[in-house]
Amino acid sequence: MYFLYGVYSAVYDFLDFLPVILIGIFLLHDLSSALTFIIVLSILRQYTGGIHASTVFGCVISYCLVYIAYYQLSEIFMSYSEIYLIAVCCGEYQLVTTPTMNKNKPMTDKQLQICGEKARGVLSLLLILMLISYFWFPTFSVRIAMIIITNFLLIIAQRVANYESDKDFNSR
Repeated sequence: MYFLYGVYSAVYDFLDFLPVILIGIFLLHDLSSALTFIIVLSILRQYTGGIHASTVFGCVISYCLVYIAYYQLSEIFMSYSEIYLIAVCCGEYQLVTTPTMNKNKPMTDKQLQICGEKARGVLSLLLILMLISYFWFPTFSVRIAMIIITNFLLIIAQRVANYESDKDFNSR
């Protein structure tokens, strides 16, 4: 039973990640941005939550669109230091409010507590990494900042969806 779940998860992740890698290589000519996006956002969203598509196809398409938006915004904001202030504010919001519940992925109170602690740890490390890497690896630093902002927007989208579908759902 657990083996089948592991296989399913691996195939599902592969379906999500492969199109982003292909877009990074062939369309944007930047594999490092695709790998940074996949690794960092996947780790962060595992604990913070955020909006999720209801189908595999919807997930793949939305993941690709979010990646393209992330990449384009990273390129635009590469020379603007204000991006760091925005990322810190978005990160602070996430530190206080995560994890965000999703009806498709229900959690017990204990699971919520554990995810919240892990989310705060991951977010804290990312904020520190973003600020430290600013001096030596500014491109990487901007990408981390954009991932923090992207995750913030995905969390807000889930909160709006929760509010629209059930006003009491996220109030636990």
